[in-house]
Amino acid sequence: MGMDSNYNKSVIKKLTIRDLKNNLPRNVLACITIMLSTTLIFAFILYVSGTQEEKSALLKDVSQVSFKSITLQQAEILKKDKRTEWAGFSVFAGSAKNGNTHLKIIWQDKNYMKKDNIPYYGRLPSSGNEIMISQEYLERTGMPQSKPGDIITIDLGDGTARNYNISAISTKHSKSANSQTIYVSLPLAMKLMGIEGEFVDASIIINNAWDMDAGTTKEQIMELAAETGIREEQIELNYSFFNQSLVSKLAASDIITFALVIFLVLISAVQVLAMIQALKDA
Repeated sequence: MGMDSNYNKSVIKKLTIRDLKNNLPRNVLACITIMLSTTLIFAFILYVSGTQEEKSALLKDVSQVSFKSITLQQAEILKKDKRTEWAGFSVFAGSAKNGNTHLKIIWQDKNYMKKDNIPYYGRLPSSGNEIMISQEYLERTGMPQSKPGDIITIDLGDGTARNYNISAISTKHSKSANSQTIYVSLPLAMKLMGIEGEFVDASIIINNAWDMDAGTTKEQIMELAAETGIREEQIELNYSFFNQSLVSKLAASDIITFALVIFLVLISAVQVLAMIQALKDA
């Protein structure tokens, strides 16, 4: 019995070696196919992973919530809260038109200026009738030599051209030739809006929001608002962030899973083809 077993093993071994020699080109081709498929699939996975990481990095700089028309005291509390990773404050004071140029009138704090990458020289508007205007606008209106400290006469949307102090000049080019942004001091923004007191809009990035699920992030937002005295009607969630972050997280894992399934299918297909060919040659 033992001799028969050894004999059978010897025969099987010889048949296997002979089959490998006879079908060497086919076996080599099958191996090359698997290697190429593996290389292409993993290259695809790496590309997708890199793309998803880029999207994730961009989303991590997107605010999850805006708190509308809050006091400066509330703004300070939000800025210092441990749940806040970043806070920027702004006011949209209105719009105006000078010839063919549309003017957007806003106030922004230093954090927002830095995030929006607004290059300028001079001092940001902080009091009185101070404004920051773009060099591009000054050149288009025939005042290229203007500098911080000069006076400019312009209508900022109240229907009357008034004198304003240029505290800074922005060197950033606008996306549209017929659209310009003028930055004003917070007191001036309130004055243009006809509001007594000082109120701002806050954009908040919650600490580690990217690593949380949407429910936990929203819960922290509502707690932060309640503790700061912000009413529900002042809360504006950025649903775009929550939708895109969910899609981004799901897409990466789903695509990798799909790629691995395709890889296994390719291997199985090559094996089946090899078996069919072997049966034909038998």
